[in-house]
Amino acid sequence: MLSRNAKLYLVATVVQGLSFGIWGVIFYLYLNLPEVGFEMDFIGNMFSAGAIATGLVALPAGLLCERIGPKKSLIIGLTVNFISLIQIVALQPTILLLASLVSGLIGTVGWVASAPFMMENSKREERTYLFSFNWP
Repeated sequence: MLSRNAKLYLVATVVQGLSFGIWGVIFYLYLNLPEVGFEMDFIGNMFSAGAIATGLVALPAGLLCERIGPKKSLIIGLTVNFISLIQIVALQPTILLLASLVSGLIGTVGWVASAPFMMENSKREERTYLFSFNWP
């Protein structure tokens, strides 16, 4: 049977996946509304900024995760992604791009920490199930 931390992690992963999936669709559609006024090219640039930042910081994030530990890394990544929800209130192009960039940079720390966290919180015979359930 999975440990309590592993079960809680799986629940958190499901909730996070659903919320970020909904966020990704609804928020970008919202930005494209005529009343809000952002063009598709800006929305694409905003999405790309986060994706490029994620790619650039993946290796350094692994080193940081190793230094501070997977649990702290997960908390940091989720906290920064939560804080980046400031985008909802501040519909300024600079803030939107900056929030997307920071979310990609720091949020990657939590993403990179997931495998070590699962390893620390499972037994050898549980890992196949834990990693399989965690995969989207």
